Amino acid sequence: MNWLNTLPYRVEVGKLSKLRERLARDAVTKRLIPYFKGRDLNELTPPVIRRFHAHQRKVALEAVQAGPQRVSEIRDGRRVTWSTMPRLYTPSAEEMMCSWIRQIFQQAVDDDLLQQREVPHLPTIKHERKKRGTLTREQWAKLIAYLIPWRDKVNDVRVKFHRAMFIEYVHFMSSSGLRVGEARQLKWGHISTFESEDGQKQISLRTAAGKTGKRVCVPQPRVIATIERIRAMHPDPSPKNHVFVDWRGEPNGSFHSTWSRVVKQLEIDEDIEGQPITLYSLRHFYVTERLRSGVDIYMLAKNCGTSVRQIERTYSHVIPETIALHLTKVQKLTEDQEIRQQYLDFM
Repeated sequence: MNWLNTLPYRVEVGKLSKLRERLARDAVTKRLIPYFKGRDLNELTPPVIRRFHAHQRKVALEAVQAGPQRVSEIRDGRRVTWSTMPRLYTPSAEEMMCSWIRQIFQQAVDDDLLQQREVPHLPTIKHERKKRGTLTREQWAKLIAYLIPWRDKVNDVRVKFHRAMFIEYVHFMSSSGLRVGEARQLKWGHISTFESEDGQKQISLRTAAGKTGKRVCVPQPRVIATIERIRAMHPDPSPKNHVFVDWRGEPNGSFHSTWSRVVKQLEIDEDIEGQPITLYSLRHFYVTERLRSGVDIYMLAKNCGTSVRQIERTYSHVIPETIALHLTKVQKLTEDQEIRQQYLDFM
């Protein structure tokens, strides 16, 4: 079986997101086949693989320097065109590419097209990942104060719709902790409402297959108002349609370029450590604020589709504050109990 033919099934059972499926297909058809076509297996040595990665980095850099590209495809019988910004061939992309190459060879072994001993040795590539930037509360306040006047500066209906949707997206992401890819795939049918034990209305979000598979996420209650505003402006909020769309109702490919322009305009495109503030920083902001409010780290990890270890590693600068908060609460409780006991003793 061709490895590409296995991808739709993996998407269907929740082991692969649609975005990763598209990236995998592009990797095979646009990168691997053009570069390795006509080569023998014994030519796939570690030096050749390293030259392949070096070539991909060079090509990607040239594309980024050339600027945005126009992309079009047929969706539901209509040609849809949009602008996209090329991305660098990052260490993460390199690791992902190596993983796909290994999967392709393993599929060939499973289909008896190769013997295990014939599979070429591929080096394990591990890079130190750059820490993503984290929004501070001051930067967040500056961003929120800017957005509404920024939306109202334009009269063009399409641009105004995009900016309005972007504002709701920012509020949604900072209050839900979803990953960018998970929000991109979110449909109205994935949103449910329920009532908590204290009678408060809540919503739950059923994510499509993402980095860690499917899960149910419960965002902060204020997301309810955000969802209702999106519903009111949405061309067709039926269960099968995506939540974040453009003015025509087509899924919004990405808010990356809009985000980059806004944070650069506000001069908040880097955090205090010089790391870039990206859309993913909204997820970091959510986790940071939840930790500071004293949310249980295990429940937070489960809600965000990550591990306690990952949170401890990424948010080590916040965890001491959380511990101090809990200790303060315990200390205050103890003092209150002592005062009450003294009162009872007196009586």
